[in-house]
Amino acid sequence: KERKRARKAAKKKKKKKKDCKRKSGKRKKKKKQSHGELFDQPLPESVLQSLEEDVVEEERSHTKENSQTPTHQMSAPAPIVMENGSPDQPIVIDGGNDVEESSLTSLPQQPVLPPLLLLCSEDFLETWGNIAARLVSGDWQPQTSSRRANGESSGRRFCFVDTNLVDASGVDIELPDRGGIVVSALSSWHSDDDGFENLMMRIVGLISSTRFRYLSIFLCADVDQDDATIDRIATIQSAVLHQGEGLVTATSFTLVSPNALAASIGQSICKLDAAWGMEEVESWLLDDRTFERLLFLVRLIPTLTATSVLQCLMSSPAVANGSTEDKSRLWFQSVFQDEFERKRMQSFDPKLLHPAVITQLSLALGINVGDETVFQ
Repeated sequence: KERKRARKAAKKKKKKKKDCKRKSGKRKKKKKQSHGELFDQPLPESVLQSLEEDVVEEERSHTKENSQTPTHQMSAPAPIVMENGSPDQPIVIDGGNDVEESSLTSLPQQPVLPPLLLLCSEDFLETWGNIAARLVSGDWQPQTSSRRANGESSGRRFCFVDTNLVDASGVDIELPDRGGIVVSALSSWHSDDDGFENLMMRIVGLISSTRFRYLSIFLCADVDQDDATIDRIATIQSAVLHQGEGLVTATSFTLVSPNALAASIGQSICKLDAAWGMEEVESWLLDDRTFERLLFLVRLIPTLTATSVLQCLMSSPAVANGSTEDKSRLWFQSVFQDEFERKRMQSFDPKLLHPAVITQLSLALGINVGDETVFQ
């Protein structure tokens, strides 16, 4: 650095040397100069030549050492000068491997499924509104490393339509494959004296009616379990044990904490082996005349569910070909008067419609099925 500074200072002094005149016969006294004023004085030409020779020899030795470096040592990449840069202050760009932009966002994405529409009771939304909100938003399945790797941000979304038809059927949530979900909190057994007895009668009545193929009963442990609570849990489980040839309705009990209740319900719903399309179900339920007719049939026939009666209504040719505004009236009349409509309903998949629906309807109203009247 001192040599470079000296060379620069010498060049500047050469330009000023032409304008300066020395006075002969005069000697200047030597003054102590500071370190900063050392290079302000002009250097003789002999000193400048020796400095230039030293710089040339140093550059030659430096290039000779670089030529003798081994091949496996890689030197740093030269800086790249951009348009907004300069040779003194270049913009250095790291010369890495080219990465395709698509590879940065090529994480496996799970296909987004449309929300599954389900019917629920009005009592379920009033009592378990927070659980229904988590199921609707999809925030019911806990995040794990495997789900993040698969690109799953949340669980399957559900859409609930509350109706008194489900209250009449006796469950909290109806599933398309004739499944039912019942949710009960252990705290209701203590606050209400008849809470446990009402739940017991409700479950026994559902199983004995064979309205549903299976029941999933969730007991929410929102309070500490004492000996009396444990005895009641054992009592309600033993009340539905299989006897003889077994019960038609399969029943499962799940004791779960409040935090895991939404996840347990969501996982049970995702095990469905049947699906249905009910895009127009809300328009049918909002019609008071249609609702009263469907409610009449659900209360009249003990094996008919709200989901099944809506499927029969929306798939009926009388509704598709009807020209009147009150299309449910045409279907309601065909159920009691048209033998073709009853046979069509009887040909439904047992997972969608109970096989004994038409027989029970005949027993209640004395309608002829085929050539003879059923009185058994």
